[in-house]
Amino acid sequence: MHSKASIAGHPLHPALVALPIGLLVWSFVADLIYIASGKDPTWYDISFYSGLAGILTAMFAALPGVVDYLTLAKGTNVNRHGTAARRYERPCRRAVHHRGGAASGRRGA
Repeated sequence: MHSKASIAGHPLHPALVALPIGLLVWSFVADLIYIASGKDPTWYDISFYSGLAGILTAMFAALPGVVDYLTLAKGTNVNRHGTAARRYERPCRRAVHHRGGAASGRRGA
């Protein structure tokens, strides 16, 4: 598959998704440290802003992904994989949006 959203022939979406994944994982780790540290407010802030940055960068990384998805050849193996990935997107977004812990915006949670 040739990506329509690319620079010098290199697709953007696979390169960009690593950042939000890392930030959201780090936000979860910071939540755990926050709880284990006796609710140190520094870890709360780290978790909150890491989660926020993860969500914002995920929205930015999704743009070339949407461009690629909309330009996939219908009825091909690539199209089936892209459609399957979209089925898992919504539950993941709900999990991030509704997750509890320090990054939920509730101090002392």
